[in-house]
Amino acid sequence: MTNTTNLLYCKSLFYKKQHTLKQKGLVLFIALYKDAVKGWLPNLITISGMLCIPFIIDFQNQKMYTQSIILFGIAWSMDYFDGKAARVFGQSSHTGAFLDPLADKVFTITFLLYFWAETYVIISVPIISIGVTLTTLRIHKILYGKKTGVAPNIMASISGKVKTNIEKVGIGIFMLIPTLDTYFGIGEAVSVGAANTTLGISLFFALFSLSHQIRQI
Repeated sequence: MTNTTNLLYCKSLFYKKQHTLKQKGLVLFIALYKDAVKGWLPNLITISGMLCIPFIIDFQNQKMYTQSIILFGIAWSMDYFDGKAARVFGQSSHTGAFLDPLADKVFTITFLLYFWAETYVIISVPIISIGVTLTTLRIHKILYGKKTGVAPNIMASISGKVKTNIEKVGIGIFMLIPTLDTYFGIGEAVSVGAANTTLGISLFFALFSLSHQIRQI
């Protein structure tokens, strides 16, 4: 009888724990949903920028360089307009604060891998590594913030924003290599050197951005 009672008690505790976990999961889902909906416009702009990536690559593969660089410029501008929309319409959200720098990392890393043959490994590998590390740190800060009940600061720093724009300039030069060669007579070697030099400059700002995030842990 005692064993049966203990078994029933253990089962009761197990089901209560499951119920509590489900409730916590539901509360977390609702909170994330409300936060995402709060910033629906800037978040939509950010996601739209990421969705441009496969089309840009497809244009590059088809040697439609003009269409590729135009769409690249549109995607780049969305990095400005998402923040502008958040400020103008009062739609700043924790989801947007995380999604915006994440989109930048996805953008940069995707194109560095695409132009891997032209990039200098000594530059591209640190940029990718720092990008992954920054995202991991932001996730850590979010999880730690949930435990302590303190809202973490996961927004990109000024150095991070400068880094992102310099990276996109470098990627843009890679995209323009055929055009620069055909219409302006600028050889591929010169363009590749210019693109990698630009990425190298962005690496310094990436290190500042990383140190900024580490100091906030």
